[in-house]
Amino acid sequence: MVLINPKRKKNTGSALAGWLVYGLLLIPAAVQAAPLSLWKIEHDQAVVYLVGSVHVLKADDYPLPAAFQMAFDAAQITVFEVDLDKTSEPEVARFLVDEGRYQPPDRLSDNLLPSSLAALNRYLDSTHQSLEQYQQMKPWAISLNIAMIETQRLGYDAELGVDLYFQKQARAAGKPVLELESIQDQLRLLSGDSEALQELSLVSAISELPRFEMLLEELMGAWRVGAADEMYALLLQSYSSPAAIEQMPLAADKLERQLADQLTRILDTRNHEMAKKIRNYLQTSSEYFIVVGALHMGGPNGLIALLSEDHEIQQVHHSAK
Repeated sequence: MVLINPKRKKNTGSALAGWLVYGLLLIPAAVQAAPLSLWKIEHDQAVVYLVGSVHVLKADDYPLPAAFQMAFDAAQITVFEVDLDKTSEPEVARFLVDEGRYQPPDRLSDNLLPSSLAALNRYLDSTHQSLEQYQQMKPWAISLNIAMIETQRLGYDAELGVDLYFQKQARAAGKPVLELESIQDQLRLLSGDSEALQELSLVSAISELPRFEMLLEELMGAWRVGAADEMYALLLQSYSSPAAIEQMPLAADKLERQLADQLTRILDTRNHEMAKKIRNYLQTSSEYFIVVGALHMGGPNGLIALLSEDHEIQQVHHSAK
């Protein structure tokens, strides 16, 4: 869900990927046991398999490592960040109209700075799109649209995301499907930003597109080896002060505070709420397969750190049986 506008300080992900390649060339396949974005938590009779999900993948990422399927098969109940079947419900469509679109005669070009509008037009020209199709959309909704377009351009597909992949399996197998949040809850995180912050996010996303592929590959590389803290570090770097901040009508320090507040709302606050619900599951006698965006796993307020305060957590490896 989070739109990442990379402002890179150093290429830590590429360095990590280089060492991984070096290691794979030296270590015999029989003894490789790379960690996964999958953790196991046990408490009395309860078991939680916690999956760090990515919402888009490429076809050649499948089949997933066998440990994911084994965890899914072992679980009686599945829990997802959101129930993706609800994306087509009328309530979601109404929310997008009410919160994601301007009401005529108001329109996008009347609400952006000339420099921001010029940057958007350059992007649209380069992708053979017209400003007219975006005139009624608010900046936060356009940012999401651009993110989807660019990930598809790079060969990633939301239909292959880990969450959707296992949610389809859960429905087919008749397993209960629970959700930690609603789609509307997630959309409110972005639609509730100030107009200035929405515009900054849009302009930053466009200006950082030349580096988008690199960041996405770094994130995916970290996800494939279960490097939750590495993913968190990449996200923090993306939140460093973007160059476009000086062009915004609000003072830079105010926008920086808004960016910090946005990060707290998008990650920390939600992580604490999700951790509470997962702790409740651990008080039962069932086995759960819980799928949450991988960016929620790492960092001092990530799910791994929060749940480690009162539970022992085991990261699952490729070789786990």
